Amino acid sequence: MATPIQTAVGYRPEIDGLRALAVSIVVLFHAGLGFPGGYVGVDVFFVISGFLITSLILKDLAARQFSIVGFYELRCRRIIPASVFVSLVVLAVATYVMLPLDLEWLGRSAIAHAACLANVFFYQQSTQYFGGEASTFPLLHMWSLAVEEQFYVLFPVLLIVCAKVARTRQRPAIVVMTAGLATVSFAASIWYTKSAPTAAFFLLPSRAWELLLGALLAMGPRPAASRAVREICSWMAVLAVALPAVLYGPKTAFPGLAALPPCLGAAMFIWSCRGRPVQSADDTAIFQQTWIGRVFSLPPFVFIGAISYSLYLWHWPALVLAKYWHVVPLPMAARLLMVALTVGLSAASWRWIERPFRRRTLGRSRSAIFAFTVVALASVAGLGSVFQAKAGLPKRFSTAVQDFDATRRELLIPSQLHNTNPQHDQLPMFGAGGKDAPIAALLWGDSHAAAALPAFDAIFKARGLSGRAAIRSSTAPLLDYVVSPTVGMGDRSPIYNKAVLDYIARHHIQTVYLTAFWTRDIENSPAKLIDAIGHTIDALRKLGVQIYILQQVPTYAFDIPVALSTESRRGQAIAGWRKTFDQHHAAQAVMYDLAARFTAPDCTFIDPATAFRQTDSKDLAVMDRGRSLYHDDNHLSRWGARRVLGPLLNKLIPQPAADSKAAPPTTAP
Repeated sequence: MATPIQTAVGYRPEIDGLRALAVSIVVLFHAGLGFPGGYVGVDVFFVISGFLITSLILKDLAARQFSIVGFYELRCRRIIPASVFVSLVVLAVATYVMLPLDLEWLGRSAIAHAACLANVFFYQQSTQYFGGEASTFPLLHMWSLAVEEQFYVLFPVLLIVCAKVARTRQRPAIVVMTAGLATVSFAASIWYTKSAPTAAFFLLPSRAWELLLGALLAMGPRPAASRAVREICSWMAVLAVALPAVLYGPKTAFPGLAALPPCLGAAMFIWSCRGRPVQSADDTAIFQQTWIGRVFSLPPFVFIGAISYSLYLWHWPALVLAKYWHVVPLPMAARLLMVALTVGLSAASWRWIERPFRRRTLGRSRSAIFAFTVVALASVAGLGSVFQAKAGLPKRFSTAVQDFDATRRELLIPSQLHNTNPQHDQLPMFGAGGKDAPIAALLWGDSHAAAALPAFDAIFKARGLSGRAAIRSSTAPLLDYVVSPTVGMGDRSPIYNKAVLDYIARHHIQTVYLTAFWTRDIENSPAKLIDAIGHTIDALRKLGVQIYILQQVPTYAFDIPVALSTESRRGQAIAGWRKTFDQHHAAQAVMYDLAARFTAPDCTFIDPATAFRQTDSKDLAVMDRGRSLYHDDNHLSRWGARRVLGPLLNKLIPQPAADSKAAPPTTAP
């Protein structure tokens, strides 16, 4: 016989306590105050939301009182007022803090947020949640809100359809449907975490199973297990959430299988903490609460849980905008202060925005709350549209700041470089001459090769030489080497790079320049990098190629144009973010060791860091003649490529008349 579906939930203070745990580890993770895997708190929220929403829907369906319009009214009251208020405040503050490019993109994300598509927007932008670009998106955290909103649109409709198809009160079809969807979503999460991690992280199909897990929990009966079993399960549940928050990190493949422990922990907590009701002496129902459930029901936990939605909304933009303005990492005292500030803002937001709308003190009627929702979302989208249409309002700043910002708008990978297919002899040309001109050299690499291309192009044109570029983003120019299965061309990298080698052999190219983001490869696996460089050098030597390896330009933890803009706006230098040559040399010790090991008459390592040295400062140069040498924190700008690499390459690349006689130098300038 089918098990009756649980249709009522009532208020459970321990669930607010679980919310408190979830939001706390998220906030502390984002503030850099421990819990490197604190992002799992969002998954806990998903399970809680799925449980509570499904419980309410099933209760109304059982009583034949469910209204889809009424459901959306409650969701609007719960979600819209606080999220819109926070968004408008963030947009207002950002007009003072953020540079035009970042304000423009903030506007785009605000439009997506208003359309409940923030997660799709950040997926389309290939945003790395754990990457540096996340620090320029104050509304990045709205991705999780969009996932829930999309779930709320689809799942109630499916429940209604199943309830009508299965006319008995048991409704086994609902359970089967939900379990089936959860299974498919979980399988998609595992698959896409490996093959398309950005999609797996942001999009509903790979996240729905977390909400559906909570939904399945709502469809089951109260636990019939003994008190002792439930006590053990409640402790295991807390550990299943807390341990990933401590043991996971930015490099954990997530969500996929890694999301299972915190999600199961959240479900187990909800299941175990309150057992079947027993009758008291006065014939009232008393629920059997576990010890950990009673702890999580204490007022401090319940209070943080009550304000958890506002706290989630406020904490991220507050931290992002503070870090953006401060440039260098916020000291611990400042981060603690920001957390305290967001708790205060959240309490106020909960008291004067959330509760009045939920209790109908504001927006009393259904028509009023729907009208408010339309106007509020339109306001966010409208302001975002202004930021987008006006290119981030550049007139707010001086010409110098606008010039720094313009550097960041340069197209890092020109469109012509996307048409790269060495197997079909399709490699973009640079320099002088037509497509049939003799190929003097090949520039082979990733986005750092694209950043260096303006210098090569200018010198090759001046020399009357024609070159070819084999450039793929995040794909190192190394044979039998994969940076990461989820970065660049991933597992297809060896096939592509072998095709480039074949192209070199087929066209008898005598000079090849290799360059890439060596810093990333050093951090991933120095030993793997050393083997791959040695293997690639050997393969090129067999073809009689003159090899030049362009070493890493100095890299920084901050977007250089943003830092320079902030200094310009403040009228003073910011201490602590520039680098000396010694610091760069220490960070690139592996590459300098490789240079000493492999340098030979046919293999030259070019060290661009020497060109950044200044006579009047120990710090390496980051700008020249008032213009940034960098596009971001590790790529040269077009100006930087010409100013830094130009003089180095000018000494290395011979005049055409001397090609047949000039012996290549054995050391770089």
